[in-house]
Amino acid sequence: MTHQQKYPLELSPQELQELWVNNPTLLVLDVREKAELLLSSIQGTSHIPMNELTLKGPLLNPKSHIITLCHHGYRSLQAALYFRELGFTKVQSLKGGIDAWSRLIDSSVPLY
Repeated sequence: MTHQQKYPLELSPQELQELWVNNPTLLVLDVREKAELLLSSIQGTSHIPMNELTLKGPLLNPKSHIITLCHHGYRSLQAALYFRELGFTKVQSLKGGIDAWSRLIDSSVPLY
């Protein structure tokens, strides 16, 4: 299995749920703006908004397994690609974002 196959760029909410259960120290990184966190968030996530990613992102451990998320999955995909450009190899984006997480995994997470 190649590295790209083991860590595809995107993963589904179901794949994240399974991964998180088996690895509670997984870094799930919310890249939405601070105001969006007030509307909805997933317990246990860390936060670095997109506009601070170039400043704070390189400070993270490049060997960490990181899952990025946003509202619908577009910004988190851009963040995952940015981390990969920095040499992070175990970075994935949550397909469909927090919206998909709420619809498929945890309906207590508010939709907005």
